[in-house]
Amino acid sequence: LDSIGFVYDRESFDSVGQFRINAKAWGLANDGSRMIMSTRNEYLYHCDTLTHQVVDSVRVRDNDGVVDSLNELEYINGEVWANIWTTPTVVMINPANGLVTGYLDLTGLLGSEYYDGSRNRAPNGIAYDSVGGRIFVTGKYWPKLFEIQVHEPVVDSAQSEP
Repeated sequence: LDSIGFVYDRESFDSVGQFRINAKAWGLANDGSRMIMSTRNEYLYHCDTLTHQVVDSVRVRDNDGVVDSLNELEYINGEVWANIWTTPTVVMINPANGLVTGYLDLTGLLGSEYYDGSRNRAPNGIAYDSVGGRIFVTGKYWPKLFEIQVHEPVVDSAQSEP
């Protein structure tokens, strides 16, 4: 299954191109030198920005094991943030080794009816304004976009290299 990525001009938002990826991509982020892709499993795939082909992958895990259902991605201050599909959880991941470095629980941003496990109401939008240092989150069919501030994410301090 191929996915199509769209490229837009940063200033005008005009469409400037598109590209194919040989996978069903659920999330894409860019760390400045390569694309990072999720396919709603437990892997982050590192892709060449010119060929769009996968050149490496890391398996995402925490102390409890594999973390899967990685959806929307955003690259923030050296980490990949990923929504866990149909949950109110965002994980922060070290993109070099796949270790989870922290968790965000978005429960409470909207009423509990938005966290019913329905894919139509799942949190699935993360955006980072690197100039202003602002983080935004939203979800499918959410009536609002939220700017959040993260003071101290929940971190699994016992995590170590395998």
